Amino acid sequence: MLYKIFRHRLKHYELEILNYLLESCNINNKKKLQDQINAINLIQRLDENQDVCFYRMKSGRPTFNKSYQLDLQSNDIKVATIRFENTTDLLTVGVWITDGYLFNLRFNTPPKTFFKSEYHVVEKKIIDLNNLGIIENDEEIMERLFKDIPDRIKSVLELESSYKVSLNEGDFFLIFNDEGDYLGMDRRGSVFGIFHDSDEVDKLFESKEDFLKALDSNEFNIYNYFKKKRSNTFK
Repeated sequence: MLYKIFRHRLKHYELEILNYLLESCNINNKKKLQDQINAINLIQRLDENQDVCFYRMKSGRPTFNKSYQLDLQSNDIKVATIRFENTTDLLTVGVWITDGYLFNLRFNTPPKTFFKSEYHVVEKKIIDLNNLGIIENDEEIMERLFKDIPDRIKSVLELESSYKVSLNEGDFFLIFNDEGDYLGMDRRGSVFGIFHDSDEVDKLFESKEDFLKALDSNEFNIYNYFKKKRSNTFK
């Protein structure tokens, strides 16, 4: 069990947090994640233990064993947020995976004192890693995003000329061009307005389905959206 292996290195609350993540995984991802945890031989704790970094070192250098790397679609992803409550305070911790390797716990307050009191979990938000393990190239992503869009809406958009742009906010597949400003989708289907002059990325719809419904019902008009945004920008 995880608790027995790491009792001498990981703190009891760190073990508990990692176990919550393991419990959410299927057999394959659980094995990879467990192997990653087993390989940790250096733990760096900063800022009163609020920032905890995990390393797998060999000859003084970090190692990255491909056999237990998780196949995720993002280089740096927050896979879990867990909130605890004790008799007087609340504490939140985020669990981060970088390049497919468990790397970081980030607490919003120093955890050492908090976990000395009796505590319990009040909220767990854990991303389903089992559905993030599909690596797709750009063409496959666009095919998945666009395949079920009705023809009447395809005729309004510019899907055949779509391509990917990489910005600080992430990767986007452009679906409409209005005088150099764009609508784009990320790989999960969220829809954004992307503005060249102001470098603004404006999230419009959480899902592709919400976007298509609003477009089909005329609740959202692409031309009016860009006209309004530009008029506000250049006031």
